[in-house]
Order: sequence, then C-alpha cells, then structure tokens
Amino acid sequence: MLVVSDDVAERAGILDALAPLQTQTLEVAGSAAALELLADEPTVDVLIVTHEQVGMSGGALCQYARGHARLANISTVLIAEAHDINSLRLTARAADDFLARPVDADALRQVVRNALRAQARRRLIARQERRRAIDWLAMVLAHEINNPLAAAMANLALVREHAHDEELSQLLEESHAMLERIRERTHAIRLQTKALHHQPSEVSGKELIDSLRKRLGRHGRAVSVDSELASRVGGEAPWRLLVDAADAVVENSLAYCAGEVSARVHLEESRLAVVVRIDRATDDDPEIILEPRLLSRDGETPRFYPGLSMLEQAFAEAGGQLFARPVGDAWRFGLTIPVDPIGGKAAGEP
Repeated sequence: MLVVSDDVAERAGILDALAPLQTQTLEVAGSAAALELLADEPTVDVLIVTHEQVGMSGGALCQYARGHARLANISTVLIAEAHDINSLRLTARAADDFLARPVDADALRQVVRNALRAQARRRLIARQERRRAIDWLAMVLAHEINNPLAAAMANLALVREHAHDEELSQLLEESHAMLERIRERTHAIRLQTKALHHQPSEVSGKELIDSLRKRLGRHGRAVSVDSELASRVGGEAPWRLLVDAADAVVENSLAYCAGEVSARVHLEESRLAVVVRIDRATDDDPEIILEPRLLSRDGETPRFYPGLSMLEQAFAEAGGQLFARPVGDAWRFGLTIPVDPIGGKAAGEP
C-alpha cells in the first residue's frame, strides 16, 4: 500500500498504526511523488492520502486514481478534517473510504483490512473467470477432439495390422503415439479443472497444529507454527483444507523462496485462519503460484498446470478465501474458512 502526506509526523503515525497488519507499505511526500511512483508501481492495492497536499490535493489524487484505467482497481482512503469530509463525500465522491482526524488506529486498520479483502475478492473473481474459460475449453476439447480422435486411432490401428512395409509401419506407429499423446493431454486438462472437496468436521486445535507441523516440516525448511487455539474450537469446518492448502502453498513456493516457513493459526469472528509466511522471496508476485499457466519442468515441453487455482476454488465453495501478498522480502498467504457452531453456540464460546 502507499501512504501519501506532506506531514512527516502524520506519515509516521499512519505507518505505526498499520504495522500490526504486516503488509508492505511505501510512503512518499506529496501528490507529485505519488504520481511518479504509481507510474512505475502499478501493484499498489491501497492508497492512503491526506487531503491537504502541496499542489494536487489528496481528494484530487484519489479521483485521478479512480478515473485512471490502469489505477482504478486501487482502493483509496482519504484522511481529512471532519468538517471537510461531508462535502468531499457528497460533492466529489473523492475516495472509497474517509477517515477524520485525529485518525483512530483501530479504525484505520479496519478500513485497510476491508480494502485488502476487497482487492483479494476482485482477484479471486478474475481467476474464477479464467478457470471457467479453461473448463469450457476442456469441455470443447473433450467433445470436438475425443470422438474423432478415437475414430482416427481405431482406423490407424486397423491400417497398422495390414501394413507390411517396415518404414510405413514405423510412420504409423509414430502417428499413433502422437494421437495417444493428444488423448492423454486432453484428458489431463479435463481432470485438472475439477475442484477438490473437503468435508467439514469438528475443529481440534491440537490436531490442526500437529498436522500443520508435520506437513510443513516435510519440505526440509525451518518451520515454526504458532497458535492461540484451545484444544477444541467448538465448531465444524473443513479444516483439513487449511492443512492441504498450507502444504501446497509452501511446496509451490520453494522455487521462489529460500528462507524459513512460519505459520500462525487463529480464530477471528467465527473464521478459522492460517497465515503462512515464507522468507527470502524473489521479487515475483506470490499470486503466480495461484494462476493456471503453462509450465516446463526439467526442460520438458510446457504443459498445462492449474497452479493452486483448484484449491482456491475449494476455498470459495467452502465460504472461505485464499490470498497472497508480498511483505518486504517475504511472501505471505492468508487462508480462511468459516466455522459453523455446534449445538447453536458460536465458535469459541464456552
């Protein structure tokens, strides 16, 4: 996120308030510096601006970002005096959210959390649309290719039985192998678009922690798992999905991150969450491991690889969310699922 203010002390206060969120935060003085940075750093998720700026006001900067096609996805938060906020909200609609001075640290963190969650949801929707396109393509392949392919392979097998020339037999064998490869790849793509399903069960804090330590420890990295959960949470959730996803996140991040792995488990507002952090990451966006893509392993011909998109779809079907974000020189992943109460009690109630 980007914090913009001419006032050094105010910038420092905002950064201190945001520190508990463990997000990557940039700061600049003035709108001109902010515009220059945004031209080179289009990956900013949240823009926090004070209204009083030299030159372009904070409200005008937010409006510029909201009206710019490349920057319109950025969530904007405008900090101003209380008597200015109503006019800015009603006449200019300058920002997505407004905070009055003096800024309450808890309110600021909540606004930023909401903005980050909205960003994650937008990216999730974009990936869901890509998955639907891939699934549609797989169905088309199955319908338009598999039937004529089966007929072609049958005819080719029949011709091979009556081919007595050695060179012709070899050519027919190579053709059959190529058709078989097409059949296998088409089938593989169709299978890889299917979502994974996890059944809910009572959440045991100890079992969850032990499973995480065991699964994450198998990757040969230093691992620490921290939790404040009681032995029994008092609700049901597909919590094994969290373990599978954390394991897959670490496994797919090994090529990009060289440091230790840490995981924190907590319960917040009836949502069970696992936050995974992997240190010493490259400059790549961690969402790369979520995206379906062509992947070449060990010099092989590139093949379709679904990334972790199927796990992300499983989170969506369970009412949860999987998001990825760079934090300094580390990658941070948040995995959340709702906990359904048992016997009418909310999760965490005695």
